[in-house]
Order: sequence, then structure tokens, then C-alpha cells
Amino acid sequence: MELPLYLSKKHLKSCRQRMFVVRTACYIYSGCWLVIEILSHFWSEFEQWSRGNLGLLIAIFLFGLVAGIGGFLWKCAKMLSVSHSLEGQDISIEIRIDDIFNVEGAFILSTNTTFDTNMADGLIPEQSLQGQFTKRYYDKEEHLDQELEEALKEEEFTHDENKPRKTARYEIGTVAKVSPRNQPVYLVAIADLNEHGRAFSSLDKVRESLGKLWYYIGNQGGFDPLVIPILGTGHSGIPESRAQIIREIIRFFIAACSEKKFCEKLTIVVFEEDYRKNDIDLEVLGNYLRLCAKREHWQMHESKTPVGEQV
Repeated sequence: MELPLYLSKKHLKSCRQRMFVVRTACYIYSGCWLVIEILSHFWSEFEQWSRGNLGLLIAIFLFGLVAGIGGFLWKCAKMLSVSHSLEGQDISIEIRIDDIFNVEGAFILSTNTTFDTNMADGLIPEQSLQGQFTKRYYDKEEHLDQELEEALKEEEFTHDENKPRKTARYEIGTVAKVSPRNQPVYLVAIADLNEHGRAFSSLDKVRESLGKLWYYIGNQGGFDPLVIPILGTGHSGIPESRAQIIREIIRFFIAACSEKKFCEKLTIVVFEEDYRKNDIDLEVLGNYLRLCAKREHWQMHESKTPVGEQV
């Protein structure tokens, strides 16, 4: 049986609260010693009982140690999520270890530029987020295709005759909104498919997609809380680290919010397996988020957002 995530070796190693154990134990020892001194001063029988009482000393030591370790684990459990509000705006950003489908809000999922949905031949892996989404919310892939066709009817596309199934290829960053079972979902195209059906993308394509995504939501989306995974780091083969993609999501979202408010919360979800296996330091990302959330920081960098990426 796998240990809870906050007790895992990876999380305990990254949780920089180890000195909390020592500090808590020292505070308890000092407090207990002060109480003993006061009681001994006013109560001679207590002084005689406590003097040389090894059992009392061991009990105080164990109590301080247990309290320190308990506090450390509590702080580590809290470190499975970090959040900050944008200074001067009622908008918060959270980075959270969880399953995206457990988080309330409108999901943002990545897809390919032809919006293929077929899982039978492995074109869309069942374990991918798009695959999981399809299985959770649709009884048939054809129903998702029908909704996508309706959502994309106003979008421009080119024909790719080399594709065996869907030949309409849309631009990187094209967004299709669907709402199965009243669950709003934004599918954003961040990857192309080659002739073998393999998805490939890049950091530049993710950046372009983020700019267009926030523009679309700001103009055509709802006002739901937004829930986004670490785009492109799964089957799209982007070489950049997950931490780098998280920083890009934060940066582009804040730049968009400086132009228009289109939600009150963005949750960036890191899957537990990704967190266990990869170098994702929530404390470092939390510090980065806190810095970016300061008004002077995002105003200073607002003008540096590439043209065409601002809302």
C-alpha cells in the first residue's frame, strides 16, 4: 500500500520545515522547564518530586519530539498546495497536487490541431487527459465529435489529406468549448500529429496557445473558476520541465488578467504521479507565484508580453 503523498520520501525531502521539529521541541522544553521552576518555587513537595525525576524528563522530551514531528507533518500536508492572490485584484492562483477531475471549475485540456478523438487505434491514448475526459463524460467518441464540430464551425482550417481520419487542421491555439453533463471544458490545440499519429509540440506552441486561450476565454468563455493541468508535458513530447511550463502558465495568465478579468481563480493541477517522479518543488514555485502576484512585478512585465498574446 502506497504511503500518503505528504509522507512520501520525495515530499518530505522537498518540505523545508525540518527545523520546525527542533524549534517546536525547544519551545516545549523551555515552557515545561519554566512551569517546573515556578511550581518548585511555590510548592516544595513538587520540587522534591521533580528533582532527579528521570521519568519526567523523558516524558517531556518525548512530548516535545512528538509535537515537533506532528507539526512538521501538518506543515508538509499543507505544502501540497500553494496559492496567492494578485495584488490589487480579486483573482487567486493556486498550484495543487490533485486529480484535475476532482477540482471544481472549468477544465482546460490540451488536444491536437485536428481535434482527433479516436482511442480505438491508440491515436488518443486512453490514459491521456483527453482520453480520461472522453471516457468520463461521453458514452461514445462520436458524441464528442459532434460537439467539437459545432464548437469549431466558425474557425478557419486547412485540409491535410495525409490524415486517415479528420483532415481539417486548425491553427495552434484554436479553442473548442464543450459542456458535457454541464461541465464546461476548453479544449485547446497545442500539438500537431505527424503521419504516424504521434503528437509533437514545443514551448513556443504552448506559449502561443496560452495567449490565444486566455483571449478566447476572456471574450467567449464563462466566468467559472479555471482548472488547468501542466500542458504538453505528457504525450506532446515537450522537452522543457514541468516547473517551467507552470511558470509560463502563471506568467501568461497574469498578463491576460492585467487586461481583463475573466475568472476569480485559476488552479494549476499537478498530478500525484508527476509530482512523485519529477523535480517539482512547490515551495520554489510558491515563491515564484508570490513574486509574480505583486502589482509592481506584473505591471513591469505586462509590456513585455509578446504581441498577439495579450487579452
